[in-house]
Amino acid sequence: MNDLTAVSFSDAVGSAQLLPLWVLAIFVPLVLPMCSYLGYWTGRVKRQRLLADGNNVKPRASEDTSTAVMALLGLLLAFTFSFALSRAEDRRHTQVEEIAAIGTAFLQADLVAEPGRTALRQAIAAYAETRWSDADAFVNEDLILDFVSRTVQAQEQLWPVAMAAIGGDTPAPIKTMVAGGITEVLDAHTRRYSAAVQYIPLFAKLMIFVVACTGLVLTSNSSAMNGHEFTWRNFLVAMLLSVVMIVVLDFERPREGLVKLDNSQFKLLVEELNGMLDAG
Repeated sequence: MNDLTAVSFSDAVGSAQLLPLWVLAIFVPLVLPMCSYLGYWTGRVKRQRLLADGNNVKPRASEDTSTAVMALLGLLLAFTFSFALSRAEDRRHTQVEEIAAIGTAFLQADLVAEPGRTALRQAIAAYAETRWSDADAFVNEDLILDFVSRTVQAQEQLWPVAMAAIGGDTPAPIKTMVAGGITEVLDAHTRRYSAAVQYIPLFAKLMIFVVACTGLVLTSNSSAMNGHEFTWRNFLVAMLLSVVMIVVLDFERPREGLVKLDNSQFKLLVEELNGMLDAG
C-alpha cells in the first residue's frame, strides 16, 4: 500500500507535468498565432480563387461556426481557470493545516511522562522533516518517489511511538488528546496528498488547446473571406489566449513558474521543533 501511494503520487505529478513550464510558455504562444495566420492564409487563397472564377464569396456559415467555437473556448477556459485556481488554494490551505497539526501534536507530547515524551517529540520532529522539501525534490520521478517514501516510513514509526508513549498509567484525557493529535497529523497528510494530486486531466488540456487552435483558424479564415487584412489584432487575440492558458498551467505547477507554493513555513516549523528538542 505504501509503495502504491508513492507510485500513484509520482504518476499523478508526472502526468500533469509532461513538459517543463518554460517549454509550454514558448510553445503555446508560438503555435496559436501560427494557427491564426494559417486560417487567414487559407481564407485569402480561397477568396482569391472564388473571385477569379467569378463566384460570390459567402462567409456567413464560417462566421457562425467560428463564433460558436470561440464561445465554447471561452466556456472551457472559464471552467479550467476556476478549477486550477481552486486547486492551488486547496494546496496552500492543506499545507497550512498540516503545519498547524504537526506543531499542535508536538506541544501535546509535552503532556506525556518520560521516557515516552522525548521519544514522541523526536518522532514528530523527524516526521516534520520528511514533509518539507525544496523545489529540486520534484525534478524527476526518482526524487518524487524518494520524498513520498521517506514520509511513509516516518508515518509508520509515528503511531507505534505514540501508542507506547501514552501507555501505562497515562491519564485517559491525556491519552485521548495525544492520540487525537497524532491522528490529526496523519489525516492532514491525507488531505494534503489528495489536494496535491488533483490536476486538470491531460486530455482536457489537449482538448482546450485543440479548440483554441480551431477557433483561431476559423476566425481568421472568416476574416480573410470577408476581405479584411491580417493585422496586429489577430495576433493580440492569439497572445491573450496563450497568456490565459499559461496561467492555468502555472497554477498547476506549485514548484515552478510564477505562482509557486511557498513552503518556507514548513522549513521554519522544522527548525523550531529541532530547536525545542535541543533545549529539552
